[in-house]
Amino acid sequence: MKPTNDFLSALQAPVTAYLDFLRANPGGEEIQYRTPLENLINAVQLPGRNCTIIQEDRHSGFEVAGTPDF
Repeated sequence: MKPTNDFLSALQAPVTAYLDFLRANPGGEEIQYRTPLENLINAVQLPGRNCTIIQEDRHSGFEVAGTPDF
């Protein structure tokens, strides 16, 4: 499936916003990058695909090495 021009145009703003955030915060901690990454993932979902992005819950008491952030 080849992406349409409308889809590619819609990607420009969220990708630019994410890259701008990374440039503005080059030495930040990992946790501060999660919400911008979540926003990017939510913005670039393919039409007809339904997925939910959930950040790990640090208060659940369940955290082991290798636990994904999302």
